[in-house]
Amino acid sequence: MSLSLSARSDRMIWGYTSNGTFSTRSTYEALSRGAMHNVWPVWNAIWKAPVAQRVRHFLWLACRDRLLTNLERVRRHMAEDAACIKCGLPESTTHVLRDCEMARSIWVELVPRDYWPVFFSQDVSLWLWIKVNTDGALCTASGRGSAGGLARDTYGRWLGGFLMNVGFCSITGAQLWGLYRGLQLAWGLGARHVLMEVDNSSVVAMVSGTEVNLDLHETIIQAIRELLKKEWYVRLAHIYREGNFSADKLASLAAGVSVGFHRLMDPLPKLGHWLNYDLLGVARPRRVLI
Repeated sequence: MSLSLSARSDRMIWGYTSNGTFSTRSTYEALSRGAMHNVWPVWNAIWKAPVAQRVRHFLWLACRDRLLTNLERVRRHMAEDAACIKCGLPESTTHVLRDCEMARSIWVELVPRDYWPVFFSQDVSLWLWIKVNTDGALCTASGRGSAGGLARDTYGRWLGGFLMNVGFCSITGAQLWGLYRGLQLAWGLGARHVLMEVDNSSVVAMVSGTEVNLDLHETIIQAIRELLKKEWYVRLAHIYREGNFSADKLASLAAGVSVGFHRLMDPLPKLGHWLNYDLLGVARPRRVLI
């Protein structure tokens, strides 16, 4: 089709209304969908707590595992020794707040004796969060889908991953399979506090809903919901594709393996620089509608 010679010059339109006209209501709804959907409930509890602002800030840093401990200083290349100056053990957030003998001496005065075995001896994985990113891909020429994903700890270190050649399916089906296998991976790692990130908001909406899905994805959606009912806390969040490059790369690589699920104990060499980008928080450009 040739371009019309009488066409008007390019102009800016508002991408969040059907007619391209700006409105404050559409702005509020767009911001609410993007921001409020991904708020972890504990943040509201922290910022509404009746305490001094510096205490709220401290709790926020502790929950994000970003207190400037010696271990965190080493991670940021600000120091070379991660040892606690009081006891010589690695000084992590958990060590500072609970496990160091100095902290323990305070907790034994506050925590009832009957709760000591649980409080001091509970598996540390139950206190920590891991993040799992998954994605799906589809070869339009063959109609075959693939999925990939990876799990990382709070420091961005590799915990495990997977490749899956799904076979004939839709792109949504491939992404749902990626989410399902990602949840299985997290459960198998013993994680009980999991942040699941996918770059398809429709997948998040389908899985988060309560209605029965009478379509070709009903079986896998129900299987995902059953996994989410286990005794753990899973926060399912949508992120932009630019923040999901490692999972996207794995999903693409999965097209080259045999049909089925393939567990990755170590990161693939081809994934190296993508993992480093995520670890360092390298910014990536994104085009948006305005």
